Amino acid sequence: MKPNYEIYDGVSDFKEDKLEVGQVFASSKVFKEATKEYAIRCGRVIWFPCNKKRMDYAEELKKINPGSTVVIDTELGPDDKNKFKRIYICFNACKQGLLHGCRKIIGLDACHVKAYHKAQLMWDVGIDADNGYYLIVYTVVEKEWHESWSWFSNLLKEDLNLADCLGITFMTD
Repeated sequence: MKPNYEIYDGVSDFKEDKLEVGQVFASSKVFKEATKEYAIRCGRVIWFPCNKKRMDYAEELKKINPGSTVVIDTELGPDDKNKFKRIYICFNACKQGLLHGCRKIIGLDACHVKAYHKAQLMWDVGIDADNGYYLIVYTVVEKEWHESWSWFSNLLKEDLNLADCLGITFMTD
């Protein structure tokens, strides 16, 4: 006999409830919110698939900004499907602006993204002729550690053709 579950509408407090197979939700938005609350309360990691929308977004960015670089890195999740890990975006206009109109100084920094999905936002900026900041590239990575900085730096080096980095000063905190 199948259990009779009430439809969870998202109005009641989910903190007391428990997710069970067969449970019904009023909408996918309510389901996602309940799943997040449950995962936070139980200290579990939720894997979201690297769906086609992210890949389409990357392809669209490259199509409308020729010469731009968009790299999405994935990893295998517990269900052996590709899961989103990090993204790197460098628009061609920013790349050309750095190479032709900025001083030879590149600043690198990162900050925490405070959300359900903990991540780090990393970026590089140049200094333009008016001493203003000039965004070169940005990325969202899983966490700030050696592997993500190496991944980011290697893509930047390749993207800006910085083979020997002669004459360029890198600055970070």
